Amino acid sequence: MIRRYTLAGMGEIWGEQARFERMLEVEIAVCRAQVRRGLVPASALEGIETRARVDVDRINEIEQTTDHDVIAFVSQVAETVGPDGRFLHLGLTSSDVVDTALALQLRSAGERLLAGADRLTSACIVRARGEAGTVMMGRTHSVHAEPTTFGLKCAGWAFEVARGRERLAAATAEIATGKVSGPVGTYSHLPPDLEAEAGIKAGLMTVTGGTLLGGKIESHSDADVPRDVTEPEPFVPDGKLTFSKLEAVFKSGNATRDDIPS
Repeated sequence: MIRRYTLAGMGEIWGEQARFERMLEVEIAVCRAQVRRGLVPASALEGIETRARVDVDRINEIEQTTDHDVIAFVSQVAETVGPDGRFLHLGLTSSDVVDTALALQLRSAGERLLAGADRLTSACIVRARGEAGTVMMGRTHSVHAEPTTFGLKCAGWAFEVARGRERLAAATAEIATGKVSGPVGTYSHLPPDLEAEAGIKAGLMTVTGGTLLGGKIESHSDADVPRDVTEPEPFVPDGKLTFSKLEAVFKSGNATRDDIPS
């Protein structure tokens, strides 16, 4: 991200510190599920939850030797934990942690955008009511037409932002999907129900929903949410994301019919 164009809050979500902290959240969520299955001692989990810390500089230092960011991450966190650190990353593969942490970051970013959309909608509504009596010239084909009001234009923007927010909310929910399936995604070390449980702890849906085809594992409620698996329509700019700029440019024109090509 280009720093001078990045809002502070969004930049924090996508910084290296935040990325590794989300990865640690995933590791701890899996450890908790493993404790309940007797795979990890409860005392080890207590040590991990109490002492685990992320040190980006140390991770980068270790990576110079390992040439692998996840190994460097796990090694650095294990250093802060001590002997109990050997239970970190048990049965996991790198993409379990990296992909699920990315989903957490995307969800946080989406939630921040949703909050901004709420503020923008509210601002448009306030302005629409305040400018309800502000008459302005309407235009069609770049020429003056029937009068309208600036309040009506603001109201239209409010509805457009609200519709866009619904699509953004759906996308944010869809992207919040975790995966904890072990090496090459076979669930050979960790069962699907553990994936679902860890996903619940991380606040995510899971890939399998706690069950494989033909399996008898009961799925968890967070994974029962219907998900749209169809391919989305190709993105075609429709002016909705830049409506205010387009409107301003269009409304600033004052062509006459003589200026319009026949």
